[in-house]
Amino acid sequence: MWNKAFFLTLLLVFSSSWALAFPADLPGTWQGEEQGVHFAKTKKVNPDAVPEFVDTTLVLRIDKQKGARFYGTLQRDGVSRTVVGIADAEGNLTLVGDKGTYTGRLTPSGELALTFTLSDFTDIYLGSSILQKH
Repeated sequence: MWNKAFFLTLLLVFSSSWALAFPADLPGTWQGEEQGVHFAKTKKVNPDAVPEFVDTTLVLRIDKQKGARFYGTLQRDGVSRTVVGIADAEGNLTLVGDKGTYTGRLTPSGELALTFTLSDFTDIYLGSSILQKH
C-alpha cells in the first residue's frame, strides 16, 4: 500500500510540473522567413495565371498571454494584422487572423514552426516558416 501511495505522489508531482511548463512563455517578437506557394484564382483577369513561389519575412509579435490563450500582430509583406491564438499542453499552436490560419508547434530547440493556409474566392496560399524569438 505504501508503495502505491508513493508512486501516485511521484506521478502527481511530475505531472503537475510538466503541466506548468506548457503552454510556454510566448510573449515577445518571433521572426523568420516564410516560403510559400501562391495561386491567384482570378482566371477572368489572367487566364494564363500559374502558381508562383513566394519568399517573405514573417514577424509575429505576441503582446499578451493568459494561460494557453494569446494575441498579437503578424506582419508579412509590410502589412500587420491582429491574430488570436491558443496553445495546447504538447506545444501545438493555432493562430487565426482575417487572412487565414496558422498551425504550428514549438520545437525542442525553442523555435516556432508554422504552416499558413489561405483559400478564399480569389486566392490560394500555403506557406511554411521557422521563427526564432528575439
